[in-house]
Amino acid sequence: MSGLHLLGVDVNPAPTMREADTMFEQVKNEILAVGFDDILAIPRARDARTDLAIALLNDAG
Repeated sequence: MSGLHLLGVDVNPAPTMREADTMFEQVKNEILAVGFDDILAIPRARDARTDLAIALLNDAG
């Protein structure tokens, strides 16, 4: 969490079930709106900070 915070990504470390459900639905709806193929076509991040934030979020999941 500290690493993400340093990168400007603030995440609630202990969301309520309602907050987690709301966040899940928001992300799911955004993914569906864009479409899986378009998401997969997004080029890999070239910025080291973005790459690190993604890696930290992947490790946290």
